[in-house]
This record gives sequence, C-alpha cells and structure tokens, in this order.
Amino acid sequence: MTKSLSVSLQIQALVFFLFAVFVVVTIIFGQNSLSEFFYRGEEFHWDYELMFAGLFFVWSIFLWRASQNPSNHKTFIDFTVVANLMHIGVMIVIGLYAPDEFLHLFMDTLFLFTPTLLILYFRKGFFVS
Repeated sequence: MTKSLSVSLQIQALVFFLFAVFVVVTIIFGQNSLSEFFYRGEEFHWDYELMFAGLFFVWSIFLWRASQNPSNHKTFIDFTVVANLMHIGVMIVIGLYAPDEFLHLFMDTLFLFTPTLLILYFRKGFFVS
C-alpha cells in the first residue's frame, strides 16, 4: 500500500468528521447558521442528521486508524468504498425523484465521491485479497 492511500483515507476521515461537526454546530446554533452556506434542503431533520453525524464520527476514527497501516485493513477499506458508492447511488436516485432535494443530495455526493475515487484509485487490487 502506498502513502497516497493513507492520505486518501485521512481525507475521507476528515470529510466524515467535518460533516459530524457541521451537524452538531447546526443543531446547537440553529438551522440557519451553517446550513445556508451548505444547502441542506427545505427541512432540517435534526434527529436523522444527528444519527448520521454519530455514524460518520465513529467511521472517521476507524478510517484514521486504518490509514496508519492500510495493508492490515483491506476489508474495512473495501467496505468504505462500497458503502460510499452505494450511498452516492442512493442519493442520486432520491434526488431524481425529489427535485427539491437534488441540490442538497448532489453537494453531499461530491463530498463523498472525491475521496472515494482517490481511495479506489490507490487501493491496488480492489476486491482481491
């Protein structure tokens, strides 16, 4: 595994961590604080957002740990790529059926897609042990 894969995993971990921080700050200070900068759709469902924030916060910790020695965490890295690709695909489909949410889902997809592509590119032998 290369240093580039480690950096790609750290970028993904930071994206997840920053999303969690964004959600918590938005809940504490109200929807209009940061959510106007990052278009989040018409309604802010704090309970769903907080659930995802917790998930992504924990995921970011494990990604950061995996970035220290990627060759020992191939399955977790593969899971991260596949889960992100599935998440991206689902958000695109939902965006097509809910046009008022498309911009929000598209922006989230960009934040997920870029680090996922980097990980996929630098993860040699994807799906091959």
